[in-house]
Amino acid sequence: MHHCTERALTALIYSALLDTSCWEKFINMAAAEIGGARMQIHGWTDTAGSNVGATTGYDPEMILRYHRGLGRLNPWTKTIIRAPVGVVLPSQELCTVGELKRTVFYEEWVRPQENISVGAGVVIGRTPSGPFMFGGNVRERDQENKQPKLIELMGRLTPHLTLAWRLAQTMFEPRLRFEAADEGAGSSGAALILLRHDRTVAFTDEAGERLLAAGGLCRVDRLGRFALRSELAERALARGLSELIRSDGPLALRVPESNEWPSLYLVGLDYTRVQDWPLASLLNLPQRSILCVIECSSSAKAASRLGIFGLTAAEQEVAEAIAQGKATALIAKQRSVSLATVRSQVQAIYAKCGIHNRAALTALVLGTRCGN
Repeated sequence: MHHCTERALTALIYSALLDTSCWEKFINMAAAEIGGARMQIHGWTDTAGSNVGATTGYDPEMILRYHRGLGRLNPWTKTIIRAPVGVVLPSQELCTVGELKRTVFYEEWVRPQENISVGAGVVIGRTPSGPFMFGGNVRERDQENKQPKLIELMGRLTPHLTLAWRLAQTMFEPRLRFEAADEGAGSSGAALILLRHDRTVAFTDEAGERLLAAGGLCRVDRLGRFALRSELAERALARGLSELIRSDGPLALRVPESNEWPSLYLVGLDYTRVQDWPLASLLNLPQRSILCVIECSSSAKAASRLGIFGLTAAEQEVAEAIAQGKATALIAKQRSVSLATVRSQVQAIYAKCGIHNRAALTALVLGTRCGN
């Protein structure tokens, strides 16, 4: 790749952080550099399949069919979604050409488009509901002279794409926090989890990631959908989501109205308010998305709840660290004690509280009544 072209493509990647139309320019220029490759940036969830963000070179009707269901049959995607971030993989490593040609996806999507059966793909970032990927296809007859160019180009651009993804997330969070504050939902330290209408998670901040990882308060199911552990809160969440999706304007709800649950606010976000945000075009946000703002219980309240079980001050601090999603090794390092000491404290906490796992402990610390 010519140095000037690489600089131009790199500039477009970072320009897209402020101007989302640059994604289309980037894809077109990258494809032209290969000499007519089809290229795309898109996200994936098991619920919705592939959500196409930006593409070039593909038949528009085929893109529509891909988005409506054929994408879920893509054998390349089913492999690459488990790949590490930043590793460019040739299509043959994702699915051999022989295996591909035995699929419905080949007959319905690949072969009708001039047999675009080879290419490459790379994961550039992840959300709790699935990865976001950059990929390209070339015709089988062009494999020898175009696929190596495609892989080389993607290898050079991938570090910039992964960095841009992280930067975009950093820029995205303050916009969501501003929207929450504008609706009076939560404090500056509340966890943020952005949902699509099908409950798949489009974005989380670090606090939201910790809550989902701990699994005591909320979780992401195997289809990438957000759910609450408490049945009471889950029913209230379903009602709130339904009301917000139907609403014409911004609306904030608190669910449920109960002191037994941390404050959870739902803020409806109309697409016109977020469409120009850095990640919006790749997150494939619908006309209506929902921001969950979770205000967890304070340490003082948590300590009060844990104190009735006879936990020592050290055990209470370990319990709170576990509820924040911290690993045992990290807790030991931060407390300047051995790993064995923390493990012993954890077992003592479980015994005193009558629980058996991290999820139950997290629920207890956060003030919920769910067990496992």
